[in-house]
Amino acid sequence: MNQFKVSIGHSKSKPIIIVYYNHKRHRYWNGKVINVNVKSIENSTLLKAAFELKLREGWRPQQKKKIVEEVPLCVIKALKQGVRTITFKNKIYFNENQSFTKCSLNNCG
Repeated sequence: MNQFKVSIGHSKSKPIIIVYYNHKRHRYWNGKVINVNVKSIENSTLLKAAFELKLREGWRPQQKKKIVEEVPLCVIKALKQGVRTITFKNKIYFNENQSFTKCSLNNCG
């Protein structure tokens, strides 16, 4: 059974290859992941055919690993949470000496 669908789409008026695999969308602008030296802007139909061939041969798209960055605590949020702060030379520190960023009233909830 066919678990994938390959089509040619457009992103910012440029052709891209869209691969649907296991109900996930993967977008490619070139054939680097399948070791093919073709860009979608040069020949999108050839690149689409290359992706279909690689999928039939057993290649599967890999999901991106999401990197979760810890957002620094801003001054207003810290005060709302009742964090005790110490002011020293125009910098605000936690009790553990971890600095946090300043923010405006619009950025903090």
